[in-house]
Amino acid sequence: MERDDHAPSFRALLPKIVEWLKNEAPNFQRWGWYWIIKAQNGDEGDLLTCTTRQWVIDSLVEGWPPDQIIEILSRAEELAFSHDDYVRTTELRALKTRVDNGPEFQVQQFGDFSEVAIRAASNIESVVFSADQLGSLGSDEIVTLVKTVPDRTSDIIEDAFEELRRRVNLWIELRHHPDRDFELLVRHFLEIAAIFPQTESARVIEFLKGFRVDAARNSSFRTFVFCLRKEQRADLLIQAAKSLKAKNDLSWRFHIEEALVIVASATGQDVSRTYSPRSKVSPLLSCWRHFHKSTDKQRQTSLPDPKGPIRKDYEYGRNPDVESYFVSVFFTALSNYLNGHEISGTPPEGWVGTVFQCLTTLAKDIAAGRAQLSFAAPYYAAREIEPVRRGSLADPEGTQYFSFVHALREIAIGLHAVKSPAGRVLKVSPDELRRARASKHWDEGSWMAAQIESNLPLLESSLARIALDAAVADEARTITEFNQRADRWIELSQYALLYDLPAKSLLARAASCLIGYGWRKDPWIYDVLDTIEDIHVMAGVDVTPLLEKIVSIVEQITEFTDGKGTNHARTALIETVARVCPERLIHFYSHHIAQDEYHLAEAVLEQHIKLVDFATPDVRALARTLVEFKDIAALGKRGNAEAKALAKQQVRLLGGMPTDHTYHPSNSSSDISRVDAPDATKYKVSEFAKLVEDLGDYRIDYKDQRAAARLWLHHWGAKGLSKQALEAIRTYSDGESYSSSIAEEVLNEAFEVSLEVEEREESYRWLVRAHIARHGWQTNWTSEEEINRRLEAAAKHFPERWKEYIRDTSDRAPYWKRLGYSFAIGFRYLVRFLLLVGQKDLAINLTKNFVEILVSEVSDQPIPPCAWFK
Repeated sequence: MERDDHAPSFRALLPKIVEWLKNEAPNFQRWGWYWIIKAQNGDEGDLLTCTTRQWVIDSLVEGWPPDQIIEILSRAEELAFSHDDYVRTTELRALKTRVDNGPEFQVQQFGDFSEVAIRAASNIESVVFSADQLGSLGSDEIVTLVKTVPDRTSDIIEDAFEELRRRVNLWIELRHHPDRDFELLVRHFLEIAAIFPQTESARVIEFLKGFRVDAARNSSFRTFVFCLRKEQRADLLIQAAKSLKAKNDLSWRFHIEEALVIVASATGQDVSRTYSPRSKVSPLLSCWRHFHKSTDKQRQTSLPDPKGPIRKDYEYGRNPDVESYFVSVFFTALSNYLNGHEISGTPPEGWVGTVFQCLTTLAKDIAAGRAQLSFAAPYYAAREIEPVRRGSLADPEGTQYFSFVHALREIAIGLHAVKSPAGRVLKVSPDELRRARASKHWDEGSWMAAQIESNLPLLESSLARIALDAAVADEARTITEFNQRADRWIELSQYALLYDLPAKSLLARAASCLIGYGWRKDPWIYDVLDTIEDIHVMAGVDVTPLLEKIVSIVEQITEFTDGKGTNHARTALIETVARVCPERLIHFYSHHIAQDEYHLAEAVLEQHIKLVDFATPDVRALARTLVEFKDIAALGKRGNAEAKALAKQQVRLLGGMPTDHTYHPSNSSSDISRVDAPDATKYKVSEFAKLVEDLGDYRIDYKDQRAAARLWLHHWGAKGLSKQALEAIRTYSDGESYSSSIAEEVLNEAFEVSLEVEEREESYRWLVRAHIARHGWQTNWTSEEEINRRLEAAAKHFPERWKEYIRDTSDRAPYWKRLGYSFAIGFRYLVRFLLLVGQKDLAINLTKNFVEILVSEVSDQPIPPCAWFK
């Protein structure tokens, strides 16, 4: 319970708190709270002016948590709004929305970004902050936390291990989530188990054997081994291998031994000194032992059976079983040849048979000394195999080739491990890398990704820098979807960190994409276009300079987004240009024709037809060339007789109206058995709540529901009881349980009735109530027509209260308040309202700022200028 003197005591202490935050506080407290507390103490400058897009990027790059960035931006926007600074408020709201959405929607794994940022900045305070909230973190966030702990003996890692072990045991006890969630939880637990110093790998193996489903059991085992390999835990790999003694454990033990060879070569360990099994070993370990003077001979081993992995159908994505098959064929063959055996096994048919022959021949040549034991050897051996272009996602040969490319890389890494001297670390030489890169099967992207995923810095730092610089240059000159772009910059920053190269500039680019334009279903461009059009049409502003800034952005919008929700943007731009500077349409038409974008050229022509004067000879000649339904229809809809006559003449010339190829969604009848709405006039003036409840029957048509509510209001108005009816609606609408869209829509009617029968102040409250309930500042909630009517009513009846109206309508309905939503603020409709109430300069400044926000959000993309527009 808060004490009565808490507030005055806090205010009295504020100067000392400010001083402590400035001079003595740890970095996290200073960064996270200094501006906020300063503002509470009366110095608002930093909170209002320093919370910029660049500050957000810098904060993310330093590894500070997005939640606290959002908290700071929230305080800043509240402060700006309290000062009626709508330009700054909307800028902060746009920025806060990007930070809020970015980690979840704009990148595949935000944890990867956080890990690199915290490690690059050595931000231990961010680690401690996350550790303090361990119980409330998601399992993925706990993994990120553990990976950023610099001291592997830290208690944080032990606490994280115990927390995830507790969650795993809880699921086993309760089974309260789907199996796929449990498998993901286990994966995260295994990632931490691979890092935790006190992990007993034999107990983990025993736990994994308890999985009932083979696929889940084997997949989780491979995940554990992969994590041990990535963390270079040779000790745990050896423990795990020694615990697998049964015959049916052989495949698991082989898999561990293969990982052990890779780890030993990367860390300079001598496998023969730490692991000397007397039984049969994996093919890769057998090869390593042969080239490191082991006298043990292996028995002949059959090549893997192709029947499982080589098939006619595959799931989309990588297929580890196919990759493993190719790798296993090669090293099994090499092991046999090195131990004096011939290979046995049935080669597959078709294209894979060619690969089989290539791999087994290479193995025989290496064993005989005819081919080098080198990283580049498999790529040279595959020189006669032509790449397979995937015809479709389901194309089996395309999938197999994709797996072959990955397998070649793994074979190359395996050969390099075998070649590495025992007890020493050997890097891939520049010559070997050059010869491998010359192969038609080399994939630079997957090569970099493999080093990152496996934590294998196989190159000298100078070679890695050259590769990184080339990848950065390639990404920098290409326009890509923002989610892919953010992921790529994160990947390149991981690569830089792997080789101790500077990563912050790459992280900054990733952060810029993280808070950049939404890659999917982002309608922001339409708000910007609409506000530009509004200040031109309603205020007579020359908006050409603003259009020049965004035309190039709209031109590329389907390149940096997936087109969902933005594929109409280029057409919307044409429509805007037609209304604000129609003389520029000719530039659009010429450009789109030159680019073979005929659907956009057609959109330009349609807008041109709506505007030109058909009294002139050249335009009449243009009309004689029209053959599309849309064009002739647009011509026929013109208000003057000449245009209509030309349309009829063209239809006669063509022998009839062309076919309309536009898609029109069908209004197919629902299978629901409809019922009539109850007679609203039968409900008493005090029974509005009962009427709404009865109208909530899903079988009643949507329009009938709304009509019945309006009928009830006007019915009692006709009987002289409008005030009583309004009171019934007010009582219902202001209640905590109110959540009916039927009641929401009648609020607009209630305002109109109130104007006739109630005081002006009450009418104002009805208008505010309707705006809040109907989400009047949002562009995606209710119709533009409804919102415009309400804004026009506010401007007509209460123009002097325009600031108060913006303030009052910023409130949220109770339901949305409970969900934690902050105050509502408009963008497009705010500009329109300001124009309606005569605040022209403010509306112009808002629109200019919207354009600058848009430009900054796409600043990481190499968007070329549109010289043709200028």
